[in-house]
Amino acid sequence: MNNIDWPGGASFAVCLTHDVDRVKKTRFHSLFYLLKERKSQHIVDLFEDRRVYWNFERITKMEEQFNVKSSFFFLNEQDLFEDRPRGSLLRPHEWERYYSSYRINDPAIAEVIRDLDRRSWEVALHGSYESFARKDMLAKEKHVLEHVLGKKVIGVRQHYLRLDIPKTWELQREVGFRYDSSYGAHKTVEARDEWIRPFMPLDSDFLVIPVTIMDGYLLRTSPNLAAAWERCREILKWARKKRGVVTVIWHSQQFNEGEFRGWSRMYEKILVEGTRMNAWMAPAREIYELLGRASGEERHGDHTQSRNWPKIQRQQK
Repeated sequence: MNNIDWPGGASFAVCLTHDVDRVKKTRFHSLFYLLKERKSQHIVDLFEDRRVYWNFERITKMEEQFNVKSSFFFLNEQDLFEDRPRGSLLRPHEWERYYSSYRINDPAIAEVIRDLDRRSWEVALHGSYESFARKDMLAKEKHVLEHVLGKKVIGVRQHYLRLDIPKTWELQREVGFRYDSSYGAHKTVEARDEWIRPFMPLDSDFLVIPVTIMDGYLLRTSPNLAAAWERCREILKWARKKRGVVTVIWHSQQFNEGEFRGWSRMYEKILVEGTRMNAWMAPAREIYELLGRASGEERHGDHTQSRNWPKIQRQQK
């Protein structure tokens, strides 16, 4: 895949994705993050359940200005009260993890999912925290999302980027996914060849699209917004030189400027710079369709195997 011809004569690709972890900020989340981060904005949000994370229209309008589409990974997490052991109620980290703000089949969420699909944005699955090692759970989550969407879902990204390599990829393929985008930049943002080179690890047309830049890791490990942007720009320049794929995760909740000031502007700057640098910007599904096809042609032409993994660093679970 080193010599791929990107559409439109582009120099490299930027894969645009959004993880949908929450769609509203509940009082619990306001209190939890007030105690954790000591930011005054959480006091303002504490007095009501606010839909400050409902940013679907804001994201799509921004992307429409650049004539691009992206992938939305919807989470179908276990419910703290209905699905978890009783002891979970005594563990603060489980409240943070399992006290969600939406269910995939809630009518408002279902309508958003179908609307995004009608308008040609990709809908994919954000596999729940434990599903990386549970085939039954992953299959059920896929089925529920497909029932809401009314069509097959081909893409997945595991929550917290949890992976057991290669077991998770095998489970994902067995339940019908065609690509995963969980491997890659885990708790850091660096220029690494392995994070801009999609690959097929299972001797099949199952593609791994590595993560290159995640908003939280980028912004929280940079001293300020200017430094974060410089790191981002350098990675884009490096990927252009390598003719690779920069996969960007920008969580939908982090388009809330009241809490994440400057973060949505950073995403917009990626779109501006990608356009200026002649990048092909596309959702993960289109990356899969292009590279899966190209790899298939290559294998049939020279009879090589697809288990040409990069030097994979075992990702923390």
